[in-house]
Amino acid sequence: MTTTEELLAAMRATAGGTINPCPPLKGWPPLWVRPVLVEEIELDSEAASDVDAAGAKDKRTLSRGAARVICNEQGERLLNPKNEEQMALLDKQTWARLQKVLAAAEDNEGNSAGAGSSSTN
Repeated sequence: MTTTEELLAAMRATAGGTINPCPPLKGWPPLWVRPVLVEEIELDSEAASDVDAAGAKDKRTLSRGAARVICNEQGERLLNPKNEEQMALLDKQTWARLQKVLAAAEDNEGNSAGAGSSSTN
């Protein structure tokens, strides 16, 4: 029977997920991706429901999501989701390109891209 202590110890060990290599993207340097954390999804949900002074909702949730996961081998984020210039550049990418980035970030449980990955802890 699993105890609360065992579950908490396992959750501490897996907090943050792993860093995975991103599949090659033509014209881009090699990238790594980190998983999206629950707290980041909740922040995105709040931001998506927020409206700016003009009454418009944030329409860059996909770009901001990609910016949150793109990193280097050490897990250091390469883009700032609050940098409008960087988000505008991500907005101009193809859906297929960002889909590859986001899919690689989702595969952080050792399914295929996780082999040989380092921990972000």
